[in-house]
Amino acid sequence: MQLKSARSLRFIAVLIAVALLLVWGLWPNPKWVEIAKVKRGNLTVVVEEEAYTRVVDRYTISAPVNGYLSRIPLDVGDSVGEGAVVASLKPMPAAALDARSRAATLADREAAKAALSGSAESIESASTAYDLAQREFGRLEKLAQGRMISRQALDLARTEMIQAETRLRSARFTNLVAKYRLAAAEARLSGAGLIEGEALMVNTPVPGRVLALHRESAGTVVAGEPLLDVGDPTSLEVVAEVLSEDAVKITEETPVAFRRWGGADDLEGRVKRVEPRGFTKISALGVEEQRVLVLSEITSEPAQWQRLGDGFRVDAEFAIESHENVLIVPENALFRAGEQWLLYRVDGSRALETAVGVVARNGFEAAITGLEEGDTVIANPDTDVADGIRVRER
Repeated sequence: MQLKSARSLRFIAVLIAVALLLVWGLWPNPKWVEIAKVKRGNLTVVVEEEAYTRVVDRYTISAPVNGYLSRIPLDVGDSVGEGAVVASLKPMPAAALDARSRAATLADREAAKAALSGSAESIESASTAYDLAQREFGRLEKLAQGRMISRQALDLARTEMIQAETRLRSARFTNLVAKYRLAAAEARLSGAGLIEGEALMVNTPVPGRVLALHRESAGTVVAGEPLLDVGDPTSLEVVAEVLSEDAVKITEETPVAFRRWGGADDLEGRVKRVEPRGFTKISALGVEEQRVLVLSEITSEPAQWQRLGDGFRVDAEFAIESHENVLIVPENALFRAGEQWLLYRVDGSRALETAVGVVARNGFEAAITGLEEGDTVIANPDTDVADGIRVRER
């Protein structure tokens, strides 16, 4: 009797073990998922575009008269001083000016005189502004040494002084160009330099470096034909072609970060002008896009970007929104259901579908409301994730 009882107990134990194995085998396994924590921090929304640098004051020196151009003895990158000879023209027999041509040349001379007068006033105004900026920077520098003002205020004063100096240099360049145009008009009226066999020297109106050579070899040129470009490569601006729907979010003084320009550190800048006219451009995928030129200035110390030159490529990031002390989750944790934003919050080992409010998104992270700092959410959920299922962190 005892033997039968022991056998029955073993049989029951085997049945229980088989039942447990069946339950364990049929019980649904938890879904492996990627987990992310809700954190608190700052979120910046940016517009990123490829851009290029451009010399602010670029001057194209053209042939003042018809003639035979001698080979230009300069290369791109060579430095030239104000008034330096950059080309020489052997004159061709000059034709007499008819009444219309003479009237047009007289008008050119008067226009050059007016431009010269206006540029002189611009120099005076820019010089006054630069002196004022210098004095203000000197005053704030002394205050900063005594820690009576913030470092930001001193940096802003330094930037204003640099900009005032740039405007003064630009005004002086404009004055020199006006003088050059006046001399060219008077030369056309008087016929100076057109004596057969005598060479006419072409001078640069401003100091700088050669940016481009339009004509290098000797040959016949006509009046007005571009010969070379001269400018100051230390005075640069950054040009970005921005989609029109993004350009409406950018304003003057919008902060800009210049990345992947070749240096170790990113450069800082700010927008100085959003052009009011758009243009059509075909993208690499063959799609027509409406774009707008956005011009920015570099506010970082010139010593950081002195290796940049005209036409260099940079990536510009325009900070169009900034949110501080907000709850942040990965943007790929969010999905839409109609007009509602949802995500999966992990409670214990269960995924719970939770509605949240979205404040802003930048393509990588999103600022939200409706959760608490430290909550756990599922990043990049696939179609197998559903409300209430068991999950396990991958």
